[in-house]
Amino acid sequence: MMTLRDAIATCLADTRTQLATRSLDSYRQDLSRLPGQLEPAKRLDGGRVRSHFARLSATLEPATLAHHRAALKHLGVWGLGAGVWAANPAEQAPRLRVSRRLPRPFDAREIAALLALPLSGVDATFRALFAYAGLRVSEAGALRVGHVGADMLRVLGKGSRERLVPILPELRAVLPATAGMIPSAYLFGHRWRRERIEERVRAWGEAAGVAHCTPHRFRHWYASELRRRGADLRVLQELLGHASLATTQVYLGVSQDDLLAAARRLSA
Repeated sequence: MMTLRDAIATCLADTRTQLATRSLDSYRQDLSRLPGQLEPAKRLDGGRVRSHFARLSATLEPATLAHHRAALKHLGVWGLGAGVWAANPAEQAPRLRVSRRLPRPFDAREIAALLALPLSGVDATFRALFAYAGLRVSEAGALRVGHVGADMLRVLGKGSRERLVPILPELRAVLPATAGMIPSAYLFGHRWRRERIEERVRAWGEAAGVAHCTPHRFRHWYASELRRRGADLRVLQELLGHASLATTQVYLGVSQDDLLAAARRLSA
């Protein structure tokens, strides 16, 4: 008889090519909190799911609860296909209304200070990959020699989805030379861990006097700047590697300057 713990392990092993490593780790951690790990998986029913989320809601924020629900939904869909459950227990998890966090790109002073910072080697390349290609930190750390083309980067993003990102002159100028290198070799010699890259980015912020300096804020700046300059939302979705246009729509937000300019037309 398959236990719930076995079902979780089999589900994540079967779907590992569809999920990023970070998502797999997150799902594994969330699903490990389901009750009855050593009991038969089929005993996980709607009642247990509702009780489980009632306990979680006492200590967790809605956004974190939503992550737990997504992990359970993934397990439930797999279990239906595998014949573990006749009905998806995840359907009994409460539906949550989570306010979408708005992007927090660097402002003009912050990005100017960061781009003016004298960097060389791998630091200069990572900065350009974030600022001029909008890569996620995991994508930048996993780039291979064969991903670098004449005009485009081939990026392997979330869910093993590939996309092409133009190589702007600012990025081309700091990319490592790849002539004679094996295409499957990592561009930076090895796969860089997220933590190591984030440490370096924080150091840039300290040197430039920019608080909360993270790779993702560079990505937000890249997207916001493209949108400000008129980039179509569908094009932006493709450049960022978003699976859903709804994720990209956060960049439709208007600025405070836009609101002031519109209101002042009434008194013009």
